[in-house]
Amino acid sequence: MRAIALPVPDLAAAGTLPDAAVAVDNIVVPWLTRTALTVGLQHPDALVRTTVLQVLATALHKLGTVLDALAPLTAVAPPAAVAALRQQIRTEVRRRLPDIQVVLALHAQLRTAVDAGLLAPQQSRLYYQVVGLLADIQRLLPEVRARWHQPTER
Repeated sequence: MRAIALPVPDLAAAGTLPDAAVAVDNIVVPWLTRTALTVGLQHPDALVRTTVLQVLATALHKLGTVLDALAPLTAVAPPAAVAALRQQIRTEVRRRLPDIQVVLALHAQLRTAVDAGLLAPQQSRLYYQVVGLLADIQRLLPEVRARWHQPTER
């Protein structure tokens, strides 16, 4: 998680657009595969799920930081090129993250347990982590919303 949390360099100082693959590798490190993250979210141990949710939250925070850092580059590169780079980074990050249906299934499982009062107080943190993750996904990867097949909240 420390590798993901490293600060984003000043992209405007470079005066050129960064390589999308390098940017994505700094957001979701290559050894954190979609499969590994999915297995972690589906793991029966709450500690494993909590850790994976923290890693995903950190990666999405970094994605937001990188996307914000790209905005000033429109002064040194064509806005269309910056927009294409932003979309390329979003697409690749989305490809590396677990499928949204896995996150929604975990949300539904935890929501049922919360509603029934079956979660211990320390486990209810998992539920709020999933809610935060879904909010970050919706904010940073809005195209994922089209695949979001969940009924509206009560």
